[in-house]
Amino acid sequence: MKYKIFFFYYIGKIFLWVFLILLWFLGGFLDGLLLIELGFV
Repeated sequence: MKYKIFFFYYIGKIFLWVFLILLWFLGGFLDGLLLIELGFV
């Protein structure tokens, strides 16, 4: 029982980090597109 809790805890932590990194990359990518659009206009 204890192992399952730890397992889900670590899986949740890994998913959270992956989600945050993806969000950060997407945010930077969208900011880059916005800057390119503003630069061309």
